Amino acid sequence: YIFTRPLGASFGDFLAQPAEFGGLGLGTIVTSLAFLAVIAGTVVLMTSRAAPDLAE
Repeated sequence: YIFTRPLGASFGDFLAQPAEFGGLGLGTIVTSLAFLAVIAGTVVLMTSRAAPDLAE
């Protein structure tokens, strides 16, 4: 938590900030949607690869 929060915030700022301020200029909405897609994709991938329940 000590490293992930500041690094994640810095990466998000880098994506969202205008190019004139050293960022990529994607804006906050595109950056948020990109992070949402990565998180949702990770959840779907991990769920699909989960071991089958042996209680059946």
